[in-house]
Amino acid sequence: MANEYVPHIGAPLSPRELEVLRLICDGRSTKQLAGELGIAYKTAVAHRTHILEKTNTHDPISLFRWALLHDVVRIPGPPKTVMARRNGGLDMKLAGRATPN
Repeated sequence: MANEYVPHIGAPLSPRELEVLRLICDGRSTKQLAGELGIAYKTAVAHRTHILEKTNTHDPISLFRWALLHDVVRIPGPPKTVMARRNGGLDMKLAGRATPN
């Protein structure tokens, strides 16, 4: 296997690997990655393996943590809450909809 690609720890992720990483962090399985990206299952496995090796992580949780620390993905803040007057009282609304009691 002289032509086999061997990534090294700390190597920058390619644009395609960043795309795959974002999908992994969004909860996609390897099978879902392959289908969504239109690639073979084995190619999706190879992308996932290279990403884990380059980031020196070993599981999805540590990979997600790495992605957060390196600004690859972000956790959105809480939704904005607004106060609205109705029938003489105040109602809390969340993203334009009333929150359940």
